[in-house]
Amino acid sequence: MAVEEGDWAMLISMEEQGQQHKAVAAGGLGIHPWKAHEAKPGWESRLREALIRRPSLLVGEIGLDKSREADKTGWEIQLKMFEEQMELAAELRRPVSIHCVRAYGTVYDWLKKRPMATECPPSLAFHSYTGSPEMAAAFLALPHLKGSVFFGFSLSVCLRSPATETRLYNVLSVLPRESLLLESDLDDRCAVRVAMMRMCEVVARATGVQRHCVVRCCTQALLSGTKSLNMTAHHNVTSSSLHLFETAWRAYRKLVDEDYMEHAALTAVIAAVLPTLLPPAGSSTGWMADLGCGDLGLLAPLLRPLPLAGFIGVDATAEVLPLAAGRLGGGRGEGVERGYGGAPWPCEWVCADLLDWSEERRKALQEEGVIDASGVEPNSSSSSSGSTKICSSPLPRMHVISCLFALHHLSDPLKQRALAALRACMATGGSLLIADVFRKDGEDREAYLSRYKARTVEWVRLEKEEREAVLEHVCTSDYPSERSEFVALARRAGWGKARWLWGGMHEAEAVLLLQF
Repeated sequence: MAVEEGDWAMLISMEEQGQQHKAVAAGGLGIHPWKAHEAKPGWESRLREALIRRPSLLVGEIGLDKSREADKTGWEIQLKMFEEQMELAAELRRPVSIHCVRAYGTVYDWLKKRPMATECPPSLAFHSYTGSPEMAAAFLALPHLKGSVFFGFSLSVCLRSPATETRLYNVLSVLPRESLLLESDLDDRCAVRVAMMRMCEVVARATGVQRHCVVRCCTQALLSGTKSLNMTAHHNVTSSSLHLFETAWRAYRKLVDEDYMEHAALTAVIAAVLPTLLPPAGSSTGWMADLGCGDLGLLAPLLRPLPLAGFIGVDATAEVLPLAAGRLGGGRGEGVERGYGGAPWPCEWVCADLLDWSEERRKALQEEGVIDASGVEPNSSSSSSGSTKICSSPLPRMHVISCLFALHHLSDPLKQRALAALRACMATGGSLLIADVFRKDGEDREAYLSRYKARTVEWVRLEKEEREAVLEHVCTSDYPSERSEFVALARRAGWGKARWLWGGMHEAEAVLLLQF
């Protein structure tokens, strides 16, 4: 979205490039309320001409702002510019992206005074909405705008303080799903994917639906809100998204099957060490969780013979959980589900981000009195034989947690948060088994990515599209830590022992064992 006239040329160029590559994207031209006082004479006619030439562009980011950030722009100047841009959007039948701070009533009054649908833009999306549930309901109740009002939510704005977070959950609890949009509100391309995933998780928790359902609802809202635009690739967005998922998953399976990331060697290491980390057969404390379990293609054969009391599989992608349950012989794995199925012990399948799961698990253990606020079991005592007193809570602590190629998606501060939460989820004497990629000590991320890209030349069994999908994922989502820094993070999170069990020949893949 443009915020001033100086952005228009760049947005037009990006729109042209998107059309050449058949990308599904919609840019916007307009003037932000913070920039209203800087607009040069004649901006109205130049905006009209630019929009007429580009029928796939919407109007935005426009709006009204009564915060201190907008003090330098007079209210009358803001209001006049907002009304002119809204009228232009109505005339040209373009959707609008609205920035609004402490001025929702003014926007509502403007819309209400124009009871004919043709007097208003065909659709409105409130950018990073921070208004009340009642105000949102009022917008949705306008009869001439039924099905045309949408609300976007971003981490950077909607979760910037406890007050905005409370308001966000209150709004999400009442908004119809078909009016929801996800936003990043970021310029850093590498950070956008993570921010969008996190926002998706927040919406999923607040609305009680799975992440893939949130994505589907928001995609449909995007399609509905931009249907007035002339976008040649517009109708392909849902099938394109599905195709991208299938391509990425197919590429991942080939990476494993062809051993391009040394999965065979690290699996052998895990197979040797895993049985030694569990208590003897028949013990009631032998629970295990696998975070980022995927389809359990590597672990399932290793898990079945183990003397577990139970198993929890956690993954942020709902579509892979039924595959994991099938490989292990457990339940269907939709949302959270318990059952034996064909496995020799109870199984639980959870669709969640590993950081969310670990912190929510710690919170649940604290609420049940299994651990105190510091993560320590209260009033724990040992018998003369040295065995630990077992809490009677139905929520067990884990004796082993494995995490294979998942933690590198988090920044270092988030890794430390996850490691601290996982430490609190462990039973006494528990172990955290990590297989992941790491940077060499002294190597920055750009150098690591350069080395990684050079490796892909050897991946001859991957199609070009599959290789590009892998590289896109690595460049936008992978943030491996230096080995020494990761151990330091673990120690600060409460893990007293760290032992490297194996390192791959590419000086990236490695297996690390963390214990108390």
